Amino acid sequence: MEEHQNVNAVNVYSVDEEKLKFRIIIAIDGQLYRVAPAPAAVVADGDGSYEIDIPVPTYIANSEKYNQCLIKCDAFTATAGPTLATPTWARAGAAAGVGITAAAFELQLSVGSGQTSSSVISGAAGAVGNKDQPIIAVSGYRQLIPGQIVSTGNAISFSPIAAGFGWIGMMRDLTPLLCSNPFGQRMRVRIVDPLSRQKACIMDSGGFAAGDRGKYFIQLDVTMVPNR
Repeated sequence: MEEHQNVNAVNVYSVDEEKLKFRIIIAIDGQLYRVAPAPAAVVADGDGSYEIDIPVPTYIANSEKYNQCLIKCDAFTATAGPTLATPTWARAGAAAGVGITAAAFELQLSVGSGQTSSSVISGAAGAVGNKDQPIIAVSGYRQLIPGQIVSTGNAISFSPIAAGFGWIGMMRDLTPLLCSNPFGQRMRVRIVDPLSRQKACIMDSGGFAAGDRGKYFIQLDVTMVPNR
């Protein structure tokens, strides 16, 4: 008779190592950001590009012993809220009001990293970015985020309705990238259409002139790396 035994497995964590791990949660109301304190003439800001201050949670995050870290985005969601019945993704400044198919977006963070690159083929022959002249970009944090539509309800119930849908990132690749220390810095977050390379945001397909109507939620996991 074969005997089976249950084996209890115990994970042992080093307290010192755990102290090097941090989580950053970013929440942005795109519509409020666009009309926030000004100069009012700065309309290029927002609409898929946002500046946000990253506070220092502990002395370790601000120590000269840790100039680098590993960063990964493990959550990304976006919604227009329960009052907008015709939301769609669109390129910022799309005067013609042409939305884009939101199969995936590129998340960019203004932290130093030499571990990323983009090569883009798009457009007709003779256009910048065609197969004979692809668009090349390197450095900085970049992550492609595929997504899908999910029901968020109408602020009364979770019942699916026209004004009750959001966009959730399907986080398939959770591999971190070696980056510069983001803590104590003002970081720019950009949501980019991978093909056109233009920033993108959620807009009202019935009135694109109103600009950004999205609410965006991002979670970053950060692990400090000691200097060598």
